[in-house]
Amino acid sequence: MPMLFTRFLKAIHRKFKFKAAIKKAERVRVLTYKKQLVIYHNRKFSIIAKQDLKTLHSQGAFKKGVPFKDILKAVTYSTN
Repeated sequence: MPMLFTRFLKAIHRKFKFKAAIKKAERVRVLTYKKQLVIYHNRKFSIIAKQDLKTLHSQGAFKKGVPFKDILKAVTYSTN
């Protein structure tokens, strides 16, 4: 029973972190006029511009052989 409760609390915590990341991405989009992406990476939500993600991919920041489309599939939220 306690394990179920901790999973529940972790899910609630992740939900609040995700909502905060979405709000931050929207604020950054208004300031920079760039499409922002929210990615769950290393147990936290990261906010990065799509243009910057492309440069990281071309520099080899991700595993070899991973196409850019697969990285975009892992995005949890994107601004317009």
